[in-house]
Amino acid sequence: ISIGHSHGGVSFWTPNFGKPVVQILCHPASSVNTISFTKSGNHFVTTGSDCKMKVWDMRTFKELYQYYTPAPVTSASISQTGLLSVGFEDTV
Repeated sequence: ISIGHSHGGVSFWTPNFGKPVVQILCHPASSVNTISFTKSGNHFVTTGSDCKMKVWDMRTFKELYQYYTPAPVTSASISQTGLLSVGFEDTV
């Protein structure tokens, strides 16, 4: 289970533990708006209220790419073929 926080962090939980197994500060000084995972589970994408979109490696928890968006992304999804779609304001 993954949870995005208002302080910019992301927590990963497993049912076997009472605390997060991994915590990452993905978007410092802004909130995390969306978290999306690839079908393989090797990568995930976060978006924040700082108008940034970041691609992460799930195996190392390192940032691979960072993109700027014209407005904060409010919706994101990765298709089964690996295509990322994002939505903000009235744009997809």
